[in-house]
Amino acid sequence: MSNYRLLNIVLPIFIGVIFTTCIEDNVVITEASGSTVTEKILQQIEANDNYITSDDFPALVSAEDLQANSQLYTIIDVRDQNEFLSGHIPGSVNISNVQLFDYVTERRNSNIVLVSLTGQEASYYTALFRIYGIENVYALKFGFAVWNNDFSSIWLETAKNLSQSGGTDNAEHQKNNRTNLPTLLDEETDKSVSTIFQERIKFLITQGFNDNDLELATNNTVSFQNLFLVPEKYIICSGENSLYFMEGNGHIAESILYISLPTIQSNLKSISFLQTLPTDKPILIYSYSGQISAMFSGYLSTIGYDARSILFGNHNIFYSLMDSVIDREFQFLVFKESEIKNFDYDGE
Repeated sequence: MSNYRLLNIVLPIFIGVIFTTCIEDNVVITEASGSTVTEKILQQIEANDNYITSDDFPALVSAEDLQANSQLYTIIDVRDQNEFLSGHIPGSVNISNVQLFDYVTERRNSNIVLVSLTGQEASYYTALFRIYGIENVYALKFGFAVWNNDFSSIWLETAKNLSQSGGTDNAEHQKNNRTNLPTLLDEETDKSVSTIFQERIKFLITQGFNDNDLELATNNTVSFQNLFLVPEKYIICSGENSLYFMEGNGHIAESILYISLPTIQSNLKSISFLQTLPTDKPILIYSYSGQISAMFSGYLSTIGYDARSILFGNHNIFYSLMDSVIDREFQFLVFKESEIKNFDYDGE
């Protein structure tokens, strides 16, 4: 007899949190487990139409769209103060990650665009706000680095073809068997799940996200150059077949494809393959240019996984192949030099 059973999510009523959407997904939990805090948070996320697997994903705004419609948005720049002063989008405000949760939640009825240097940090925060239920937050695609050529060097310098140096293979690796969801440290608390959920989101935003430093490994980021220094890891490709196979050129060694775009059936729904992710080792995620993986690292971290985004993704591994190999439908996620604009900016 199977050790697992499929239960319909029953949405609890949480103080201060009201959901109007229907519940369409299921959560797989073990027969031995009760309704844990992690499961309840996942219920809350999925009852709120789980942004990560919804048609609203990935909620990116291009520099062209933002420049043309800047009056429609509250533009929040999350870079440090010195970076902001060196140049920023006219009308934007500089808010640190420590202040960001309160600042955004107080303006949750506004359309908000988050701006970081490369868009990866902004994507991470966007995912966290979206799964928390604030649906009008967006990330500037490819970040301030494409707003004006004066700041674009980071994208040009990280456009690499590292596959020839090793660390890739061409095998189709299989997902794990199902296991339990992670256990959050709050399992023994008397706090309501809505309070734990809010505190979890705020904690993850406050701890920050490394947007650009390839030499710095953090608790939510790693570079391709350093990922093989991480022991006992589980590497996933967050995308679709063209990203994973690269027309026979392969992928990061031992990585496993988790289809994770809303135009395709997502593998990261609880009813799908979410629980094939391990709870006992780091999950290292790569995508096209680092923004999708940043979003998924935020989502998985919320429910207790040790999830880390591989900075710049395939842009830093197979750059010269991306334009010709990635399916047309997903080309908007691929950095090209044509993305770099020369829009006006304020600052020194």
